[in-house]
Amino acid sequence: MSYRCNDPTGTEMEKFLEERFNGQYDDFDSAEAIYWFCSDYHSGQSSNLYSVLSVSDFSPSMSSTGPSSDGMAKELYNALVKKFVGLID
Repeated sequence: MSYRCNDPTGTEMEKFLEERFNGQYDDFDSAEAIYWFCSDYHSGQSSNLYSVLSVSDFSPSMSSTGPSSDGMAKELYNALVKKFVGLID
């Protein structure tokens, strides 16, 4: 199974999260979710996701491999994946 990402802009992702969760999260959680989404799904330096990743204020620890599994960031990340990534069999 592979995937196809719609390559949203930072504004599109932020707007989606705001509408989906009615602002019921903090900025750190959204920054973490967006960072990991961009890291996992960008298609290279010319993509919107790479641009967002390049200017992100979020900086993961050296041992991090994804959003915190026990927090809101993981839920936000999963919502971004569901919205912007189409899985292909």
